[in-house]
Amino acid sequence: MPTKPSYPANRVRELRKAAGMTLAELAEAMVPPADLAGLQKIETRQRNLTHEWIERIARALGVPPTSLIDEAPPAGVAWVPVIGSVSAGAWEEAVAEPLERVPVINPPRDAFALRPDGTSMNLLIPDGGYVVVAPHDRTLRDGRVYVAQREDGTATVKRFRLGEPPMFEPCSTEDHAPITLGEDPIRVIGRVVQAVSPL
Repeated sequence: MPTKPSYPANRVRELRKAAGMTLAELAEAMVPPADLAGLQKIETRQRNLTHEWIERIARALGVPPTSLIDEAPPAGVAWVPVIGSVSAGAWEEAVAEPLERVPVINPPRDAFALRPDGTSMNLLIPDGGYVVVAPHDRTLRDGRVYVAQREDGTATVKRFRLGEPPMFEPCSTEDHAPITLGEDPIRVIGRVVQAVSPL
């Protein structure tokens, strides 16, 4: 008879009880509300605690996401710092956010995450998601997505297109203008290597 899988330990039950919540109350407090049976399987290590579950449970409990992991994250997962937000619409000043970390599968070295604002990349970046940036990869290649910054400190995330002239283009269901290179000095901060969706 096959044995049930046992996933890495987590602190969901401990933190839920510390918050004075029943399992049903925690499931209802999650956004969107969680399946009670699925949440119970996470507590009893019969289901993997994915990064989507981590974010939703932590938000409902009002705790940092890292506190849900008993020890180290599962193999292939690392905690990446979210260092702020970046415009995904018009050029806007990047807004610093309180330091948090998000779990990312196989991130590159020195990666960090940003939460895009706006709708100009909604075909590639899900609403409420975030992008993982590799700051050591700044060489512009056609079709790749980058975070770029102007001299005044305003930043955006866009896809690079090599053409005449080269430009950063939006990928959106709405009408957004591209940013032509050469109009203003632009510094590439890094290449977007992942767009992570909330559950």
